[in-house]
Amino acid sequence: MSEKVTIPADVADLIGNMRKVGCTNEEIARVAMGNTSIPLYHEVLSQIPFDTLLAALVNGYEREQTEEERAHAAILKEYRSAWIDAGDGDEHANGFTDGVEFALNTLGVKIGGVNA
Repeated sequence: MSEKVTIPADVADLIGNMRKVGCTNEEIARVAMGNTSIPLYHEVLSQIPFDTLLAALVNGYEREQTEEERAHAAILKEYRSAWIDAGDGDEHANGFTDGVEFALNTLGVKIGGVNA
């Protein structure tokens, strides 16, 4: 079996939704080629090269993180690192974790493992 490809989140979501309603790989490929009465689906699927779509359908795919998801992961990583240091009595790390929590709460952003 070949390696999974990484595709944009909206393409992965559409493929997943199409499969939930019973679409086959062939039907998804037809939509990607424009043989559809739903132009929006074609527009989403045609964001990636057709060969990549075929590889995703046959070999599987990984969902690319959105910009927001990447930012959340980076914040969580730094927060956890500082939190460990703060447990050792590091005042700078303690201030960092407090600052991150304050900023996220002020902005109304919730990140699991940080402030949610």
